[in-house]
Amino acid sequence: MPLSSSPLWPHCDSPAPESVAGERDACGVGFLAQLSGNPSHELLQQALLGLSCMEHRGGCGGDSDSGDGAGILCGIPWSYLETVWPVCASVALERRGLAMLFMPADPDRLQQAHQLCEQAARMLGLRSVCWRTVPVDPA
Repeated sequence: MPLSSSPLWPHCDSPAPESVAGERDACGVGFLAQLSGNPSHELLQQALLGLSCMEHRGGCGGDSDSGDGAGILCGIPWSYLETVWPVCASVALERRGLAMLFMPADPDRLQQAHQLCEQAARMLGLRSVCWRTVPVDPA
């Protein structure tokens, strides 16, 4: 499809095919990388700054109060987890993964959610080693 000959859209810095010029499905996506592949606190700080500059993906929900699940994708900090969660994080060092879930506060629903997750893991040939309740400050 040829590029549009119409003027640039107000939110675009380049012409785009008319079929996608107004597209906003993936609004607020950014990418930063350390070319050396080494972990970098400075890079994380830059990513957080970029995230805070994105009106929608910066965590502002349509109700101007709640977030929309915005965040940063980075490597799993195994050395940190081994410090705060040594019994579980050190299991099977060569083959391990991590899931982060928003779980129900209600104890009965929480137990049901744990069971569903455990069942899904088994169906995938995985085993759950531990659950960690992350400290939260609701204020």
